[in-house]
Amino acid sequence: MTRKGSNARKQAARELAAAEGIPYTEALRRQSTEDIAEPRTVPPVPNHAPAATLIGHTGPVKSVAFHPGGHAFVTGGDATVRWWDLATEETTTVLDHDAIVFSVDFAPDGNTVAAAGRDGRISLWRPETGEVDTLTRCAGDVHALRFSPDGSTVATNEAPPRRGFDLPPEGGAIVHVWDLATGQAAATFADRGAYAGHALAFHPGGDLLATSGGLDGTVALHYLRTGESMALTGHSAGVNAIAFSPDGATVATASVDTTVRVWDLATRRTLAIFKPHGHYAQAVAFAPDGLTLASSSTDPVVRLWDLEEERAKAILFGHTDYITSLAFSPDGRTLVSAGTDRTIRLWAVPAN
Repeated sequence: MTRKGSNARKQAARELAAAEGIPYTEALRRQSTEDIAEPRTVPPVPNHAPAATLIGHTGPVKSVAFHPGGHAFVTGGDATVRWWDLATEETTTVLDHDAIVFSVDFAPDGNTVAAAGRDGRISLWRPETGEVDTLTRCAGDVHALRFSPDGSTVATNEAPPRRGFDLPPEGGAIVHVWDLATGQAAATFADRGAYAGHALAFHPGGDLLATSGGLDGTVALHYLRTGESMALTGHSAGVNAIAFSPDGATVATASVDTTVRVWDLATRRTLAIFKPHGHYAQAVAFAPDGLTLASSSTDPVVRLWDLEEERAKAILFGHTDYITSLAFSPDGRTLVSAGTDRTIRLWAVPAN
């Protein structure tokens, strides 16, 4: 190797280490011999401040969901669910839930908000009328809930109460799929040693439900029509969050092992691994175009990933504590993040 080639390789490694936040030695290892003649140049990752900071919750904000129409979003935390108008950035309606809210979601038609948390009660709130119904009351905490794409069911991830970051007892997590017409469980999945995070997502087609499979980091894929279950394996610790791409071809997962993985659903193989934070990866969300992935961790930073180039495209600074939940607006122009610092941050999403 010539001295010129060696210097080029070292320079490329320094640029890669700075862009991806990895040790120089790791970046140097990644440089292949074919990169020496024409070193890879990684553009710097721009930093962004929030477009707005919203306050109102008196405790950590656990969950955020956008209205399908894009004009509003809801957040859950403390013992309330708050409806926010995107244009005015103000709360217009507040639902008292009587216990800490861990998860919120909009029905596909936008007319109903589901909320659940520490008391196990699943509330169905219709903000326009103010009507609130109780779908059911689970035996344990409900850490996550999601409407099915057709709005006929709600899936919940339930576990015995826990404190702080303590893991749930082995065998404690149960996933139910609730039929909204009958109020009964249409399907139940119990995985021994399952990890109860916000790891729950319906495939856009509606016949597949992905959940955290266990403390070993597996992701369970439950095919609701056939009853068949498969697994994604690769993470080395429990999965906190799952999100399907808009076209349903890929799925992203955030794990306690500090990595974010993007998987090909057809082959169940990992397409990309991002180690964005050095702490537990906490949340993931796809942009509507499927080209950008947002991730957060137990640090106060959001990262946006360019999935075509498999690199960080932006770093979002503003929160002062870790970030629990992320949601893109339907038009992809706004990202909302919720944090344990009791705030909600609005971000203008940079163009690709």
